[in-house]
Amino acid sequence: MARLAEAAGRMCDAGVEALASILADERAAWFDVRINALKALGELTRATQRAATALVAPKTFSAVVNVNKKYKETPVEAQRLAVQCYINLLNYHETMRALLTPNFIHELLNILQVTRNEMV
Repeated sequence: MARLAEAAGRMCDAGVEALASILADERAAWFDVRINALKALGELTRATQRAATALVAPKTFSAVVNVNKKYKETPVEAQRLAVQCYINLLNYHETMRALLTPNFIHELLNILQVTRNEMV
């Protein structure tokens, strides 16, 4: 585990921005490319606070938020991974503030309403 934490720390410097740019690339395929970028973001935000802090920067955070904004075009797996990233951000006090903005709360309510409407 110690070796993995060191690698995650090194990856945080530019890795989070690179993964967010892969995620935001509309031309990239969801499966095997963008889904894996989301998985990596989820694991990095779970493992290190530095990655979580890098993810809540406006440019990188909007890439994750946009996954659920375009829910009709996005696979359910990607939507769930994006929500997992949000849950991981709740582990750190500094990143929790990014989730408590009115715009983000509105997005979370939209996610819940879409899920509920599709189940009915």
